[in-house]
Amino acid sequence: MDVNSKNVYDNTVILSISYSTTKEAGARMKGNYGNPGELLIFSHIPKTAGTTIRQIIDNQYDKRNIIRFPQLDKLSEEEVERAEVLYGHCRFGVHRRFNKPFSYLTMLRDPVERIISTYYFALRSPNNRMHEKVKTMSFSDFIIDEAKNERSPMVNHQTRFLSGEKKPDLEKAKEHLHEYYSVVGLTEMFDESIFLMKKYLGWRNIDYASSNVTAGRPKQSEFPRGIIEIIMEKNRLDYDLYDYSKRLLNENMQALDFVSKLEFKAFKNKQLK
Repeated sequence: MDVNSKNVYDNTVILSISYSTTKEAGARMKGNYGNPGELLIFSHIPKTAGTTIRQIIDNQYDKRNIIRFPQLDKLSEEEVERAEVLYGHCRFGVHRRFNKPFSYLTMLRDPVERIISTYYFALRSPNNRMHEKVKTMSFSDFIIDEAKNERSPMVNHQTRFLSGEKKPDLEKAKEHLHEYYSVVGLTEMFDESIFLMKKYLGWRNIDYASSNVTAGRPKQSEFPRGIIEIIMEKNRLDYDLYDYSKRLLNENMQALDFVSKLEFKAFKNKQLK
């Protein structure tokens, strides 16, 4: 596998033996327990609660050792070498720009919900790169137009991020998930996702307040069913990846020991207050 696999520590706790042998057996994500010197790469897929994750990450690491993806080309070799974390809208493959062990982290979201949120966020954000386009289009017109372009970020974009390919590759995305991602979380299971990140990566305080939320947007049920079906049809790979990741996330939660499950219950109750 040509993914710089030599950069992954030999003593990483791998909860799946190999992608090919565990695909049907319910393998969990690799569960990397924070190896010293390993670069953590948070691949932030837009509108998946990634801004909140980044704020949690900021509370775990020395800010001098956190690189924001757009700044990467502007940093000195010393700054790059010192980095503990890279985050931003970067796809799988950015690790090739570093000469150190690495592990990825990301969040997925129900594709229809992510796309609705994307449209309304762009509509209300004049600085967003899509604002000029969406401000003159209804949501339905936007979806019909974007569906014509297979490279659109409204078409299997989450699979594109995990596979690292311009043309989304579902099997490669799943392979990468098992081999190189400590946790692939879900927006709809946010508390479970960050709790596993805490356990696997040795994080401390993971209390949070949601950020960058697209408030007041219509619910999925308020849109024409035909438009929702277009989104679902054009994002079949993303739905497959989402359902697959949800199963793995649930398996990871079930695999926690008794004390950890009690700890999660207390954390969940605290967030509900």
